[in-house]
Amino acid sequence: MLGVPATAEIYGLPSEVTNDNITLKWREPKNNGRVITQYTVYQRIVTYGKPEEWSTRLKTITDISLRKLKVKLEKGKVYEFVVTATNALGESLMEYGKIKRVLASGIPAAVEMSDIPNEVTDCSITLKWSEPQSYGREITQYTVYQRIVTGGRPGEWDKLKTITEVSVRELKVELEKGKEYEFVVTATNIHGESLKEEEKSRELRQ
Repeated sequence: MLGVPATAEIYGLPSEVTNDNITLKWREPKNNGRVITQYTVYQRIVTYGKPEEWSTRLKTITDISLRKLKVKLEKGKVYEFVVTATNALGESLMEYGKIKRVLASGIPAAVEMSDIPNEVTDCSITLKWSEPQSYGREITQYTVYQRIVTGGRPGEWDKLKTITEVSVRELKVELEKGKEYEFVVTATNIHGESLKEEEKSRELRQ
């Protein structure tokens, strides 16, 4: 019986990636009696487990020997993809079983500290920070680092404390008079520890 082609099968796509791009690959489907003339790749976002409409048509490919497409991803988002095939009788359906879902994940974003003055006269300070983007994976701990700046040159980072109660986002730190300090906080999830970005560190003179 003649009809539109079957939906193409995407293969080799993991359910989670830490790269900022993937390569979609698919197999040639049954053409149902008419030559396939093009493939169309669709993408949609899944928010809180609920897929949006298929509003993004990534590409229409008329060279049917080409059955792959590189796609850029944004960390922290969940995507669904489907590839349809078209022949003289029309475009294939977006079959549910052929839709592939992938989480674009990664280590957390750098942690932002707040309310840290440049200079203090007290012998202690309370470091405070905001919860960063977790990129789809739960943050399991924060780590607070400190280093001494001597003659304008920062030393090595020393680990002050690892905090596994992630609802706690502050730490009281004792200071020594006359020293210049830098502090930075990192967040960790299943993929690893966030970077100690220089612009997120805070310098403090005692």
